[in-house]
Amino acid sequence: MNYFRILMVVLLLGLLGAIFVVQGADGVDDVGVFRPSTRTWYFDYGHDGTTDATVTPWAAEGDLPVAGDFDGDGTDDVGVFRSANRTWYYDYSHDGTTDATVTPWAAEGDLPVAGDFDGDGTDDVGVFRPSNRTWYFDYGHNGTTDDSVKASVSPNTRVVGDLPVAGDFDSDGVDDVAIFRSHTGVWYYDYGHNSTTDATSGPWAVEGDLPVAGDFDGDGTDDVAVFRSANRTWYYDYGHNGTTDATSGPWAAEGDLPIAGDFETEGAAPAPSGDALSLVSVTQTSDHEADAVISYTYTGSHGPVYVGAWPTQGGVRAANFEFRRAGIAASGSGTVTIHLTYTAASCIATDGIEVFMFAPSGTPDEPFFTRQFSRGLTWGCGGGGVPPPPAPGGPSGIELTVDRGCGPGGRPYNLGDPLLISFRVEEPAAAVLYDFDPYIGSYGRILTHQLGTVLPGIEHRLMERISAARGVETLVLRVATASGRVLQDACSFSIAGVSTELSRIWTDKGCGAGAVYHHRERATIYYSVDAPVTRVRIFAINPKMGLLELTTAPLTGQSGQLELTVGPQSGDAVLVVAAVTPTHGVITSSCWVLME
Repeated sequence: MNYFRILMVVLLLGLLGAIFVVQGADGVDDVGVFRPSTRTWYFDYGHDGTTDATVTPWAAEGDLPVAGDFDGDGTDDVGVFRSANRTWYYDYSHDGTTDATVTPWAAEGDLPVAGDFDGDGTDDVGVFRPSNRTWYFDYGHNGTTDDSVKASVSPNTRVVGDLPVAGDFDSDGVDDVAIFRSHTGVWYYDYGHNSTTDATSGPWAVEGDLPVAGDFDGDGTDDVAVFRSANRTWYYDYGHNGTTDATSGPWAAEGDLPIAGDFETEGAAPAPSGDALSLVSVTQTSDHEADAVISYTYTGSHGPVYVGAWPTQGGVRAANFEFRRAGIAASGSGTVTIHLTYTAASCIATDGIEVFMFAPSGTPDEPFFTRQFSRGLTWGCGGGGVPPPPAPGGPSGIELTVDRGCGPGGRPYNLGDPLLISFRVEEPAAAVLYDFDPYIGSYGRILTHQLGTVLPGIEHRLMERISAARGVETLVLRVATASGRVLQDACSFSIAGVSTELSRIWTDKGCGAGAVYHHRERATIYYSVDAPVTRVRIFAINPKMGLLELTTAPLTGQSGQLELTVGPQSGDAVLVVAAVTPTHGVITSSCWVLME
């Protein structure tokens, strides 16, 4: 139904590290993340969703990561900008040691970038200052501003959500600067550092994505990419043309800050040369148990050691598992079997297995070598792993309806019929209304109605007209109240008599008042469509970031599930499944949950 779209400018809370570098020594850049909560760095050398190396602990929570060849040796290093004291810290060899510092330079609130901005072959640092939309560059890492330039994109006032990127986008050997405007998905490129927009691309990527840049396809020109924290997926646009050319993941965790560079040639793995671990197989033996077979090669450099394994959620070790290990007395190669036991009664899903080596003098939390592998398992779910869909619930303080009724009791609409939408709120609020557009296959892409501030206790009405021939439409109303609450409600209705019960979406905690999730908790989303489908997409309108698509690529099964980690937001959230069918048009349904 192509009638109204709401495009929101979302205030990104906190500082986001968006770091970009030029081509590394082997011609293809890798991706990595800095996890502030544990001060750990993770590296994926092959863009295959596998952790190839870790470094911990280095830097501090609140630091913003950068990456580039800062010492001129031809390989990329890592660094951080500590906004609180305006200090830059550099680790040239990825060994958790500070090799150099520069202080004071830049200001609190600045967002750091890195690249060879003066063309001398060594990467420099810079910052984008959102408050005045100006870039500042330090070419010599000496705490001196060597150049500054006003951002080229309009308007000439601060735009919340602009995120900086840097890379050699025009292949002239000097790194350029760019802006990713997250609320529109448009990228702006300034090739000459002269406040001129030389190119744009998009819309591509969505609000909440964190941008990076690097030469990911090895063609000598830097590409752009984003890390989507909500589903832990990386999206790559090789041609700067607003097209997703590749994806990787799920890898990394919500809250991680992304970087890009040629880390592999630097010897980033902290493990001794020759040590190796591989996950051969995982066999679930019961609802609470599984056996992980691990192959290893050990050089003997730490004496007798242990091999351990642990299920993970979003790259973090999952709770309620017994720790098990197997001993290796001497150097050599072989296999061991680790028995995994889940000790809780609740139904959960894990998406990975961490395999690691640690010395007897250390602890399982202090491995000297670790690898992460993607493996999806369910635990405590009664064998099938999929709880039945519950009866839906709804929010309080907000009401959304249409003139013919929502849900199974509503009368169907037909093509061309008028549609009267009504809603109420209990306190003054800023309101946004979303719907699905079958022609572009997405939610909320085109702005046609800005509801603005709505008054409490009054029935607000909008008149539209049905423009889709068949299907089930789901509207989502999102309001931010004067007291700071975020409330949402949804309404599904039939077009041309298509049953509103043909599709369902629910979570491992159900829907409604009982479906309460907290920060960093794992959630499983299930869907079912009682009709043949050509593609299925799942969306979330969440309290913090507004509209997000959770599916990395359209699904094709009539039923399935997604696992994700809940972010740091509070308020109502609505999940929507949208299935394109050859017989019934687009059919949608929703599930209301609460974030605390």
